[in-house]
Amino acid sequence: MFKAFLKEYWWAILIRLGAPVLLNFIIFIPAFSPIVGGSSDWLSFYGSYIGLVIASLITLYVLYKQLQHNHEENEKTRRNNQAVNEKMTAPIQNIELRTGETVVARGKIRLCK
Repeated sequence: MFKAFLKEYWWAILIRLGAPVLLNFIIFIPAFSPIVGGSSDWLSFYGSYIGLVIASLITLYVLYKQLQHNHEENEKTRRNNQAVNEKMTAPIQNIELRTGETVVARGKIRLCK
């Protein structure tokens, strides 16, 4: 399941991991004005950024698992509802077959010969 998550969101992970590296290269390009901040400031930035990446990956993974669980629950509920509907319509169909009368069930009129 984690492999499927990685296959689906590989581009987002790559962007989040590559952005600080790209920013580092941009910082070393000669500029018209000096770069603001010292090494401790940038270390703090990178630490915060890596923490953000880890937290967002965990959030995406939890969202992915929750969506899977919801899909499974919806399928289970649909199957249960379908079974209940079949059990409820069976007696109506039997009445129609025995008496030959029209029975109104769930807004539909069924004609039996």
